[in-house]
Amino acid sequence: MSNARHISYADSKNFNSLITQQIRNFGFDVINSGLNIKILSRRAFTLRGSLSPLVFLDNVNISDDLMLISNLYVADVEEMFVSTTSNINASPAGVIHIFSKMGGMNLVKKKYSNSNIDFGFSVS
Repeated sequence: MSNARHISYADSKNFNSLITQQIRNFGFDVINSGLNIKILSRRAFTLRGSLSPLVFLDNVNISDDLMLISNLYVADVEEMFVSTTSNINASPAGVIHIFSKMGGMNLVKKKYSNSNIDFGFSVS
């Protein structure tokens, strides 16, 4: 992300602003229908319309589930990197990296857990 903008929110004055509003300020359209959020580039277009950038929250790709940032405030974000241009490994619409405070939002949940069963059945 050599041509990305780095935004530090350590001394930000707008802690009560949503991060989606900040994304709007850096060259993207954010459409929030209440059930779904779409982030569209103002620069990258195809015959089908605007393209969506890749969005990462604490190094986890959340491009398919942007509702994770629908209620994320600037007060919860440490820094953000925004690139509205394409690079080799990214979307033609750009890339957004959001890093939350306190080391992450715990987006990756365990899919499996261990449990002990005291009794059971067997086939004889």
